[in-house]
Amino acid sequence: MEEGTPSITAIGSAMLRAAHLLWDDAPKIFEDTFALRLSGCDSETALREQFDRLDAELARSVGPGFTTLLRRYSTAGVAVRSRYIEDEVDQALGRGVSQYVILGAGLDSFAYRRLDLAKILRVFEVDHPATQAWKRTRLQDAGIELPPNLSLVFGDRISAQGQLHVDQAQFAGLLDAVRNTILEWSLELEKTSHAAKSLDTDAVRDFLSQLRQSLPGLELSPNDKRTVAAHIRVADGELGATMPNQPKLRSALESVRRIVESTAGGAGGTLLAHGVLSLLGHLLG
Repeated sequence: MEEGTPSITAIGSAMLRAAHLLWDDAPKIFEDTFALRLSGCDSETALREQFDRLDAELARSVGPGFTTLLRRYSTAGVAVRSRYIEDEVDQALGRGVSQYVILGAGLDSFAYRRLDLAKILRVFEVDHPATQAWKRTRLQDAGIELPPNLSLVFGDRISAQGQLHVDQAQFAGLLDAVRNTILEWSLELEKTSHAAKSLDTDAVRDFLSQLRQSLPGLELSPNDKRTVAAHIRVADGELGATMPNQPKLRSALESVRRIVESTAGGAGGTLLAHGVLSLLGHLLG
């Protein structure tokens, strides 16, 4: 994200949560009744116009069919992730947990929706000051007050007496530690869950074709784009073999996923990355 501006990823995720609530069929996976207001869109019409603009921009790069697929997978991925996290919080409460720290909180609305937990759960939202300030403005415009159990934690300053003090170096270190722990956990989970699972080579072939079309529109550095292209060539080589090396094929796709996960930039690029990651998640499990 750029200095002084809110996270485009946070805005895009809020838009997708709102889209799921408004337009997807029942039953809903996740119901975020604050998402539309937090996204900066003042009405359903405004949200639809914003998506139409982004879809048109993406379609110029990857075509209308893949754009529709990306939107569908992006919306589903954001909804499932949000539901999973909050289900885990509910289970943690049953084990006696009394604090919930949301790293990179963005436009998360948990604390505002779950006022029933205000007396038993302390919530810390950790994010960049620009994103927090933008979120506060959206909340004020909607007439929504901060819950008494919520503390806002910024990377380089604090917002009120009694809140956590985290300087930029500590904040960066904290994020790196959590990121590394999650990565290690994810790799271990993949080893235990997917060791015997073979990839669907036809589905991988289709994905690689779509990824080649999407690559110019992803907000990646030139070096990262070259690296992704190299992994595509490796995967293509395996698919051309009589008996593809499944571990090598999976490794190439996982490498692509790690690179795309780091993407940042405009809303169009962010939504495109969400779609690519959702497709990869479906392939890799």
